[in-house]
Amino acid sequence: MANAEGLLQEELDKETWILHKDKGGVSLYIREDATTKQVGTKVCCRMEFPAEVVFAKLTSSETDLSGLGNKWELVEDLGDGLRVLWSEIKITLLEDSDFCNGEYLGEYKGALTYSFVAVNHPECPPRRRKIRGKMVTGGWRVTPVNETSCDVTLISVCDMKRYVPKTLAMQGADGSGKTVSNLRKMLREEKKAEAANNNT
Repeated sequence: MANAEGLLQEELDKETWILHKDKGGVSLYIREDATTKQVGTKVCCRMEFPAEVVFAKLTSSETDLSGLGNKWELVEDLGDGLRVLWSEIKITLLEDSDFCNGEYLGEYKGALTYSFVAVNHPECPPRRRKIRGKMVTGGWRVTPVNETSCDVTLISVCDMKRYVPKTLAMQGADGSGKTVSNLRKMLREEKKAEAANNNT
């Protein structure tokens, strides 16, 4: 739950995040972490769907928002929305990175929350030829605005445990913005397909 609270505090923080890009209703903020010298991201977007619909799509194991086919494996299900996952990303020059995160899925202080933070687990030691990254604060908050819309916030503050060139870091930041755009696009396409089916 500590990470869910950290996620909320980052969402509320209006001082340290700098607006990098605002396109099509998706606002991307960045912040250079003083400790890791790496770029954290915060993406905010209002979506014209109920919070429960957005959260279900976001947390479905069949949803690939990155389009990269990232891999993950369940390490342990602790119940009550708590679990431990191993994952790896498929980003150019960072393919040998992996993560072990503790995750929480559920309601937290007014929002449906999917939060994750680096943890150590005896059944998930660092893998051979991998560099274990550390998720400092990461996740999503989906806050209902009314019955038909919600505010979506994605936050990622990560230490890759290596030097990351600024150009690559900014590509990663832009990727976070695309992740939120992709989620909205998927929901819009599903809604359009459903409407078409209802009219036939």
